Amino acid sequence: MLSFGANDTTAEHGRPRVEHERSCAALAAILGDAASLGLPVLMVGPAPVDDREQNVRIRRLSDAFAEVCRRASVPFVRVVEPLLASDVWMQEVAAGDGAHPAANGYEALAGCVIAGGWVDWLRGA
Repeated sequence: MLSFGANDTTAEHGRPRVEHERSCAALAAILGDAASLGLPVLMVGPAPVDDREQNVRIRRLSDAFAEVCRRASVPFVRVVEPLLASDVWMQEVAAGDGAHPAANGYEALAGCVIAGGWVDWLRGA
């Protein structure tokens, strides 16, 4: 199971820390390496933070990651929208460092992953 990308979308000097194309290329390379080793992958998209503008960038990156995964026939669990709608996730992220929730927030994330096919992925792994 992989999940990354939210930090890539952090604004530095008026632009994302890592361009979407570079993040997508890194994901494609990881998925290619995993496939060559016969390792099954479940990709969990980046989670939202306590910054509206960054969440726009996170949504765009999540869309791009979903396409990379589709092309590689890798299941992708989109979490940005359900977590944006989760009062628990957003309140705990805001109360913490702006990016990481407390235990109940991670429980909300786990619920998204389970609902997104984690059990089916484990069965096929």
